[in-house]
Amino acid sequence: EQERDLCARYKEGARPKDLMADFGISVATYQRILCAYHVPTRHKRIHSYDETFFDSIDSEAKAYFLGLLTADGYICSKSRRYAVQLFLIDEQIVTRLRDEIHGTQPIYKVDLSKWNGKPGFMLTIGSKYMVNTLITQGLGTGRKRGQARFSRFIPNVLLHHYIRGIFDGDGSVGVYHYPPKSAAAQWSLSGSEDIVISIRGIFADRLGLSFVKVGFYTGRHILQYGGNRQVARIGDFLYRDATIFLDRKKAIFPLSAR
Repeated sequence: EQERDLCARYKEGARPKDLMADFGISVATYQRILCAYHVPTRHKRIHSYDETFFDSIDSEAKAYFLGLLTADGYICSKSRRYAVQLFLIDEQIVTRLRDEIHGTQPIYKVDLSKWNGKPGFMLTIGSKYMVNTLITQGLGTGRKRGQARFSRFIPNVLLHHYIRGIFDGDGSVGVYHYPPKSAAAQWSLSGSEDIVISIRGIFADRLGLSFVKVGFYTGRHILQYGGNRQVARIGDFLYRDATIFLDRKKAIFPLSAR
């Protein structure tokens, strides 16, 4: 009911800043409510950016951010409202995407302290053209994110950058201790069936990894590899000649190879 009230007040001319304050919501929540209820925005485009950035995947940055948005981005394509959003706690990665598209829009800092979390950083790109390009590249929209597809437009030489982006969005790596045995590394990734099966095939063909069984839990398909050697191979593959990645995840891989 509150969401409908917000939309009604917006249509009547209420200012977004006032609405967010009155309803106690973040910029991200505010924008997603408008998208969910098919409410077109009143404002014309006031920021510039390269909306053709993902037309041709021919660089590390394009491959990586396509993978990251596939796993962790939000695409709105309802009514007259089109937007691409990236929301992370890693400010440097969000800023890097804005720099790559030569964007002038602000990056919003979102307070997550009430959930005992670190602050988040959100970039919104309001482009129908980019939204349609990303959908063609395999991204799911709104609640259909679980139907995302592995892009078939990635050159072989850039596949590891693309998969690294997917991993940074929906993957994890860790080293676990099982006394009295030595530490064992584990790598996992969750996503749509098409993405998980595609990556499993690439790992088997290129890295010689075992053809593991894909799991399924809470609506997500799960790909997992255990053992120091297998995880070390994955790390070597993902971070080969890499310049864009989440530091907090990469830092774990050297430990997993020991």
